[in-house]
Amino acid sequence: MKSYLMPVVIVVAVLIAATAVFAQPGERSRLRARPGKPGLRPEMLLKVADEIGLTDEQREQIKDTWASHKKSTIKLKSAKEEEQVDLETELASDSPNMKKVKSLILDIAEKNGELKYMEIEVMQDIKSILTDEQLEKLKNLREEFREKRQERIQEMRPGGPRMMPRK
Repeated sequence: MKSYLMPVVIVVAVLIAATAVFAQPGERSRLRARPGKPGLRPEMLLKVADEIGLTDEQREQIKDTWASHKKSTIKLKSAKEEEQVDLETELASDSPNMKKVKSLILDIAEKNGELKYMEIEVMQDIKSILTDEQLEKLKNLREEFREKRQERIQEMRPGGPRMMPRK
């Protein structure tokens, strides 16, 4: 019985570590721009507010929407973290209750899904605050930024600037 338990514990521990690494992006990457989609990170939007023509009312709506989103995720993140501690504790025991382990893993996964949905929902809420013209300006700014960043990367590579094929 114990011969199969250790590999199961190791696999579950690796899954938990992967979840912690990939499912909880840091504050920097929250609502980051994704290829083909307008950047909707509130901090970035507010930095380019004048360039894309945000009104004072839109700025306030974006701030309020983001603050509301952050508040609504606090309890969910906290509950998820508590379950992760419970899971780690259960796995550290000499004979973990596999039903409890499975239940905790499923609960954590469900909370990760809810958090991801909430992230998408707030992006859509913020997007709905912007006009089509503002979204287009934002898209163009993102493309300019991407090109400048790519140029800086090329300059820092050994051998100097090189042309990289665009995808």
